[in-house]
Amino acid sequence: MEIGRLAEIDFTSPIIHSSYNSITRKSQSIAYKLETILTACIDIKSTINEHDNIYIAGEIGDFFEKMYSCMEYTASILKELFRDKGTLQASYHDILKKIIKNEDSTKFLSDRVLVNFAEGTLSWYAIVHDTRSEEAHFTTWIPANS
Repeated sequence: MEIGRLAEIDFTSPIIHSSYNSITRKSQSIAYKLETILTACIDIKSTINEHDNIYIAGEIGDFFEKMYSCMEYTASILKELFRDKGTLQASYHDILKKIIKNEDSTKFLSDRVLVNFAEGTLSWYAIVHDTRSEEAHFTTWIPANS
């Protein structure tokens, strides 16, 4: 039996099983978060006050954090699936950079499955990575005056 593109036998690995369950849980949370953001934007329409602004910014930041987290779990699954072929980098971002730049002396990262997966994320991953990184590492929140 296949679940997504993983065969049931792959789920015997505790790392893959745990990471897959985390992705499933977070993807449900992402869907809820997106609905929350859209509802908030519709509800407030054109009158956005400072409180609404902070609330929506926080929800959007959390949305991107969850997306980024799912890609880190994906990196864990990829590392486990391909561990007999070589050692993958620690983060999805590092794996993606090496695949794109074709900087792998062992040619392990040119595996068609990895390349196809990476190419499928190129249209949106940079936005998630950059937005999440900005939010997590550089944004300073100044609380509204109470």
